[in-house]
Amino acid sequence: MNEVTEYNFPEADRLTEEIRLMPLEQNFGYATTEFHRHNYFELFYFTRAGGSHTIDFKEYGIRAPSIHLVLPGSLHLVQRSQDSSGYVLLFTRSFLYSLVDFTPSRHQQLWQQKAVFALLQEESDFVQMCLRQIKDELQKERSGRYKVMASLLHMVLILLYRQAPEPRDKPHSLVERFTEKLELHFNTNRSASDYARELGCSLNHLNKALAQSSFSSAQASITERRILEAKRLLIHTEWGLKEITYHLGYEDPDYFGKVFKKHSGQTASEFVKTNRPG
Repeated sequence: MNEVTEYNFPEADRLTEEIRLMPLEQNFGYATTEFHRHNYFELFYFTRAGGSHTIDFKEYGIRAPSIHLVLPGSLHLVQRSQDSSGYVLLFTRSFLYSLVDFTPSRHQQLWQQKAVFALLQEESDFVQMCLRQIKDELQKERSGRYKVMASLLHMVLILLYRQAPEPRDKPHSLVERFTEKLELHFNTNRSASDYARELGCSLNHLNKALAQSSFSSAQASITERRILEAKRLLIHTEWGLKEITYHLGYEDPDYFGKVFKKHSGQTASEFVKTNRPG
């Protein structure tokens, strides 16, 4: 069985070392010509168009100027034409979570709805200025550079938020904690009640908080996240439904097969035939 290749962020002892800026032409040190994923965030800034970028079964043309966001765990493949150009900003969860006014659920809502952002010229100029300053801070040992880079990244993200629908209400802190735990533990056999217990509340209270923030119920959120991972593994590994069932914390492949069909509208084999490249 082939597993999906996942790349880690380089070891870092300080937050200032948990962010990198690289030109797209640079050698990344690993095979970028195959589908893969990372345990960190990637922000692609394209300054010249050409090629395509596939993120979790959706193919996007590379247009310029634009930004493409890739979440930790997402399977993606950049296929640039030779005349395209730009930069990629890499940053860890801990760096992102340190931003002023950061809320995990706000980011999750934005990036699940929208992965690609077209930029007006003045917006592109602003992003270029921010990245240029981040590059300068990375190259020089100056006091307060962590705060400067965090602030610059935050400003770029705010620019992107303006393109996404605003949530009706401010995300509940309980929702933020649940979504963060879910991302870390979705492939275990934790139930919705287990998550509620770990968060120190009743399941009813957790579901009400999720509904108020326009999220699915706790159990539905768990299932949706597992189905997404199953789709990734079906397309990009040789794993069968049985292996994926156990990997995701289910005990009965037949039961999970029914869950998959209910949520996907297709059996696992039909999904593979429809979506696997080649």
